[in-house]
Amino acid sequence: MKETLKTIVDYVLIGVIGFLPIALVFQIIVYVERVLKDLLILYKFPQLYS
Repeated sequence: MKETLKTIVDYVLIGVIGFLPIALVFQIIVYVERVLKDLLILYKFPQLYS
């Protein structure tokens, strides 16, 4: 029983560690997209920000 629990915890930790880089990349992509969208709006419609 103890060995099975340790195996389950190991798999959960491996899953979390595997998911973190994917989540980080996704957050970076969303941030860059938001910044580019703001810059595009600023470039196309400068009168909105004056």
